[in-house]
Amino acid sequence: MNSMRSFRSILLGLSILAPLFAISPAARALQSNAMQEGAAAEHSIQHCTVVAAVNDSGIIIGNNEDYTEPFTTVFVIPASGTEYGRVLFGFSFSDTVPGYCGGVNEKGLFTDGNGIPNTGWKEEPGKKPFSGNLESAVLAKCATVEEAIAFFEKYNVPNLQTGRWLVADKSGASVIFEWGQGKFQVLRRKGNHQIATNFVQSNYPQGQYPCARYNLAEAIFSRSNDITVDDVKKVLNDTHWED
Repeated sequence: MNSMRSFRSILLGLSILAPLFAISPAARALQSNAMQEGAAAEHSIQHCTVVAAVNDSGIIIGNNEDYTEPFTTVFVIPASGTEYGRVLFGFSFSDTVPGYCGGVNEKGLFTDGNGIPNTGWKEEPGKKPFSGNLESAVLAKCATVEEAIAFFEKYNVPNLQTGRWLVADKSGASVIFEWGQGKFQVLRRKGNHQIATNFVQSNYPQGQYPCARYNLAEAIFSRSNDITVDDVKKVLNDTHWED
């Protein structure tokens, strides 16, 4: 794929954020269905939807930062001698505590996460301890999905106790990192898209996922053999959540 075209697609995808959309009729029905289903993830205060999709032009990424904190913020961190420059999206919890949720770096690597119920994460022998902001660290040190995999395989990441992350690069590769079935899991994209919402996907090896937002996004993407920016916008609009 053309790298510059792919990177443009990544930047375009990043512009698709929840605050741009009013709640849709589909999302209202989604809320009602989720309450009826009683899915634990849908009852949390976190309802983020993260997607990566590929077509002949490159990769399109996007996410909803659906959260109760109103002070959404864009953080720009210049490159240093050992770290890539990066743009992160999140919340300003205070003057000194940045709430990074996800973003993209100068190499075209994207990441964003989902909050989830406690996974029972445990330290794995042979891995180094990790502390700090995970999203910023991955974007600072990694240029590709394969480098991000190596990062997670090198460190014990306690963030996996209550979170999971989709990572994508400008080549079109994407993965989800999570803790499921008692171990660290790397879920690689199958087909032309990958969706991450607030549940542990590897705990459901037979499918039949318990998240109405995931199932709605899957239904929209499955209707298209050549996913477009408009398809991604529709997914993020229709899965946008308001309490």
